[in-house]
Amino acid sequence: MTLATALRLVAVAMAVGGVVDPAVTSSRPPPLDVDVAVPVPSTAGAPTDVMAVGPGDASARDVVRALTAAAGATFRVRVRTFAPGERLPCAAAGPCVVVTGTSAAPRGGLERSEPLFTVALRDQTPAAGVTIDDVLAGAAHLDTRATVAVALSGHSVAGRETRLEIRDGAVPVGAARHIWTNEPAATIAVPWWPAQSGRRRLTVSATTAAGDGAPQTERLAVDVAVAATPWPVLVLEPRPSWAATFVRRALESDARLDVDAQATLAPGLVRGVAPGPVDDRRVARARVVVVGGLDGLTDADVRRLERYLAERGGAVVLVPDGVVSGPAAQLLPGRWRHRLEATAADAAGLRASEWLLASGLGAGDVVMASHGAAPTIVSRAIGEGRLVVVGALDAWRFRTPSLPAVRERAAAPPIEALEQATPFTSFWQALVAELARGSRPAVEVSIAHEAGDDHATIEVQARAFAPRTAWTAAARVVCAGGAMPLRLWPEARAGHFGGAVSWPHNDAACEIVATIDGVGEGRAWLNAPPSTRGEARRVVERLRAVAVSSGGLAAAPGDVDAVVRALAALPRGTPVEEPSWPMRSWWWGLGVALALGGEWWLRRQSGAR
Repeated sequence: MTLATALRLVAVAMAVGGVVDPAVTSSRPPPLDVDVAVPVPSTAGAPTDVMAVGPGDASARDVVRALTAAAGATFRVRVRTFAPGERLPCAAAGPCVVVTGTSAAPRGGLERSEPLFTVALRDQTPAAGVTIDDVLAGAAHLDTRATVAVALSGHSVAGRETRLEIRDGAVPVGAARHIWTNEPAATIAVPWWPAQSGRRRLTVSATTAAGDGAPQTERLAVDVAVAATPWPVLVLEPRPSWAATFVRRALESDARLDVDAQATLAPGLVRGVAPGPVDDRRVARARVVVVGGLDGLTDADVRRLERYLAERGGAVVLVPDGVVSGPAAQLLPGRWRHRLEATAADAAGLRASEWLLASGLGAGDVVMASHGAAPTIVSRAIGEGRLVVVGALDAWRFRTPSLPAVRERAAAPPIEALEQATPFTSFWQALVAELARGSRPAVEVSIAHEAGDDHATIEVQARAFAPRTAWTAAARVVCAGGAMPLRLWPEARAGHFGGAVSWPHNDAACEIVATIDGVGEGRAWLNAPPSTRGEARRVVERLRAVAVSSGGLAAAPGDVDAVVRALAALPRGTPVEEPSWPMRSWWWGLGVALALGGEWWLRRQSGAR
């Protein structure tokens, strides 16, 4: 058979196959749909397509391109983007690859049953400067100093100074400075003074002097709840006491404190002091109970104060005016001895000549001040409360300057104004205010969240002074648009309740209000924490843990090949039979034309037609 004849037979066979058009069935698993989540900036006008972001995110584009190029028939890549604070946009079904390494952190969507993969951007040497990693601000009170903890990270800034400033709107309310050493991180406690009550938005700025050029400034905002209601304080006098009287007068001039007083003897002789026995309701309301005339306490009074400390979680300050005897001696930590001196001396701002000095204190006792080498102001934790004993017995006698010193002044101020400016007044106001700040309210509402969660965990704790056998709790979420009930569930410990609520959207001002029947009401602001670098790091750590537990992979920085291999090893489901018609391809027509053309050319070469 000649070559020309063979080419003709091939052309005829291909033409017959095209007419018959046979179907060919193949079986292969379907490709996986893989979501690739990439963070994008949250600024206005920021692109939502990761392939269109700026040069600073080139490494993120490289990761996406590498995954797309390696996909082939094994998996199909679907790029998803998210801004800081948004949920992880991966679909619930199918694997998810999260590109990490920026300051953008998702909030929610981290709990997955499908495999999760994380790949960090390649480590890059950070530019010299300082960044604000996190800002932690607790509840504050109007008319008193508060503190904001600012976590900083510095690179190549040893020896430079960072100035921290806190602003409430446009008003500066606090400042601090930090000199960098070789340590790459630092947490600075910045004092600030609230100017208004309610929910305040504070802006923390960190300005670092540059080696050359303009100083670098970083900013981060945080929400703080500022309370305006004074802290309730109860002054008890089982018998009249000069020491307790002047302590009460010092506390009454402090706007932070709402002073209530109760005396057992001499009813009606002192304005503002109620007569009669100790009232349980008034004791339960107070955050701090100041007790004078200790030898007038009965066994029942001592048991009441112990129950107040252990169960109510308040603070008790004992103001003795002599050697403590009787039932009150059971409250004092350690052993105390009396000492009288010819001249007055100072201790922690108090000046006195008659002292109670402690010895034999326990490991948990805290010495707040000493006279000589002996403790004279001692604190002890009892349950959730705190007991403080102030052993400067006659400090009230030295609360004001001597009369000759007053007469020397050209214009002597009133004695009330003179007392307000003395160390005696400052000591007692500072001590009681700090104890009131640390004491727990009757109903405490706390809000907690885990990195990456889009909901907050609500915990309500009631501290009842009187024994209870039944608890009734109710809570609601109050926002600008109205109120919504919040379901609370009882916890294992009596008086404890828990619940959950989603973070408010659009930075709405919301408040959790919880009411415990017969105990009181508690409140807490519900504000989603800012998406800071510290929050982003915690989310990345959780993502890596979820990746390992879900059967995925936490890849090394830039190791896209490891992610591709892990994705290729995943099961792709049941193979699907797919029919195909190969004869319909234009390649077959080209083959027929080539075969016939070759046969015609060979025939012409041999002289045949």
